[in-house]
Parts: sequence; structure tokens; C-alpha cells
Amino acid sequence: MEDLLAHIPDTDEYYVGSFVHEPSLRELSHLYYSMRIRAIRNKRHRRLQFGNASIVLATGETIPVKVTRIKHLNFGPGPVDKHTLVDNRIGVDASMITPEQIKEVRLFVQRFGPDNTPI
Repeated sequence: MEDLLAHIPDTDEYYVGSFVHEPSLRELSHLYYSMRIRAIRNKRHRRLQFGNASIVLATGETIPVKVTRIKHLNFGPGPVDKHTLVDNRIGVDASMITPEQIKEVRLFVQRFGPDNTPI
């Protein structure tokens, strides 16, 4: 994991998460991969947003994806703060990643611009 993280800048414009569970294919209005992720690098405590992101495979290959669904899952006694464990369940458009690639996912990355939107 550390070797994959080394290729991602350690700046506050990045949210980097690891996968808590293996992604699963779901269908609502479209096919998407449901993924549960947990932040491992998130200096500004950003909340994930709909739009552009990337998936990093075990090989180091980066695949651009679109986040189409988000649900924030809080685990802790109080309101969300830096001491509360927060997972995110996201949906990623299934047309952007193959079933073979989904088996190799290791990191989720979302980069934010100056206006705090995903780029």
C-alpha cells in the first residue's frame, strides 16, 4: 500500500481512501459499483463529492471514474468530528471500470480544486 501512496502527492487537495470491503455490482437507475472506503489521507477533512475521481489498482494503474452515489457512514458516540470514524459508501459508474479491474482496486482518490470541487 505504501508504494501506491508514494505516487500520490501528500497535499491537502487530495482525499485518499482504502477499501473496507470488496466492491459489489449494483443496479438502480444505472449499473454502478458500490464501494465502502475509509480515509487514510484527508488533511482538510473533506467530504467526498459527486464527480471526478480515480481508482488505483494493485499494479499502480490509475483509472478515472465518476462518483454517482455517496452515503456517509458515521461510527462513534457523537457528531462527526476528527475523532469520529467516518466511512463512505460510494457508487462508481460501472461503465468506467471492468470486472477484472475491480478485483484489483486498492485506493480511491479524489482531488479538489481551489473552489473545493473535484477535478
